[in-house]
Amino acid sequence: MEPPPRFKSFQPAVSPSVILKPGLKLNFSQPIRQVNFLETVRMNHIGLESVLLDGFTLTGQVLVQNLSFEKTVNVRYTTDYWLSFGEVAATYSRSVAHDLDQFQFLLQLPPSLPPGARVELCLVSKQGGTQYWDNNSGRNYHVECAMLPTSAGFIMSDGMMQSSAAGAGSGSGSASNNIYY
Repeated sequence: MEPPPRFKSFQPAVSPSVILKPGLKLNFSQPIRQVNFLETVRMNHIGLESVLLDGFTLTGQVLVQNLSFEKTVNVRYTTDYWLSFGEVAATYSRSVAHDLDQFQFLLQLPPSLPPGARVELCLVSKQGGTQYWDNNSGRNYHVECAMLPTSAGFIMSDGMMQSSAAGAGSGSGSASNNIYY
């Protein structure tokens, strides 16, 4: 009986490479994943539900207690530690419970933000002449500009780029669409 054939050591002609590109990363956990999320929203009358990142764009969902038919919801943000700030309006999305409405926002930040730049944001709802804030229990919500892996590529043995796959994203996670209130 002959011994099993020996395999030669395999040396691929390509080596994996990671391509880094400036983008944003969350510096907080998705609020909807907190055990007492709905209690907190009802106590504060407003709460950030989730944020998704795509490059320098933040897309978020906010829950607001329905205290008045007429209400506004805004996201206030800063890139310079509140020396100045901007504000974007959130738009009504849907009613998710007898006492909760969902709003959505889109915040486009400048792609010129350097790595290490910190963006802080908080939420404000105005209902019946009263303002209600969600500032993450006084900490604000933080997003950081960083160099992030965006796609996997392969560098050929001659140093030329062979191919790259669609991005790995920012790792921000996503909230389930099957959440019951």
